[in-house]
Amino acid sequence: MAMTPAGGIGHQGTLPWHVPSELRHFHRLTTATLDPKKMNAVVMGRTTWNSLPIRPLPNRMNVILSSSAPLTSHPQTGSHVMFMNGLDTALTALAARSDIENTFVIGGAQVYNTALDHPRVTKARVSIVHTDSTCDVFFPLEKAQSCGWGDLIRPDDSVPETTDTYTGIKFTTFERRKSKYTINGEESDGAC
Repeated sequence: MAMTPAGGIGHQGTLPWHVPSELRHFHRLTTATLDPKKMNAVVMGRTTWNSLPIRPLPNRMNVILSSSAPLTSHPQTGSHVMFMNGLDTALTALAARSDIENTFVIGGAQVYNTALDHPRVTKARVSIVHTDSTCDVFFPLEKAQSCGWGDLIRPDDSVPETTDTYTGIKFTTFERRKSKYTINGEESDGAC
């Protein structure tokens, strides 16, 4: 995911910036597999799907979450597109597939909000885009901290920190630090 330091992830249904180096990083991250016979999956909400300039994202299983989406026939469906009615259903189905190596949740805000407390989601790869772009959609930073994700930001040693010609970008990885969550100041084993 890409966001501003304040958690901004979108503006009027689109990315509020165009940073080629971040797009290249996203492509490499979400397409690279160790096993050449496998592919990765990207899971997204309907608004994120509709905002993509190219659909489906090539060389990846595209999973679109929507309670109103058709689950079978759709003009853009193919062997690399699935419509599911919820994150849990999607992650369970993808985990059962032998041809999927990694699964990436790529937005939007509602999907991130659900993913934060899902037991299968334990790591977040984040590009912090240092920009003053206007955002009207935000990643739930406070919930992330209360769900055991801790403070964002730990540098990602596998990707060199870079400064794009447009803006500075910091690539980071966050991991869930604990199995218990803090809800209203009390620890709980349940979801956030």
